[in-house]
Amino acid sequence: MERMVFRYHRKRFRQYSGCFKKSRGSEHAYLTWLYHVVEKGLAMPEMRFGFGAEKIRELYRVITEYSGKYGKTDPALLAAVSTLLEYERIHEEEGYPLSPEFTALFKEVRAEYP
Repeated sequence: MERMVFRYHRKRFRQYSGCFKKSRGSEHAYLTWLYHVVEKGLAMPEMRFGFGAEKIRELYRVITEYSGKYGKTDPALLAAVSTLLEYERIHEEEGYPLSPEFTALFKEVRAEYP
């Protein structure tokens, strides 16, 4: 009996909760969360240079996808772009060499968002 009740509630949760559906709101939330993760890394008192390579790649991917779907004027999108470019600036100021992959990635971002 308990299993039937559990299945019933699980089915209704999946059907009506909205957390399993991809929408502009969920994509906006993910973009915001992702750039906040990178910002937090930049704000650490003793920042580790080169941190978050996977998050940087993912943020670039999400920025590209989001701007393709919804345009380039969303404030969260512009904040995410700003965060990526700040990552590059800080690393360049400190003379930390970025990988050729990241150099190309940042060049593309600067070209899209002058």
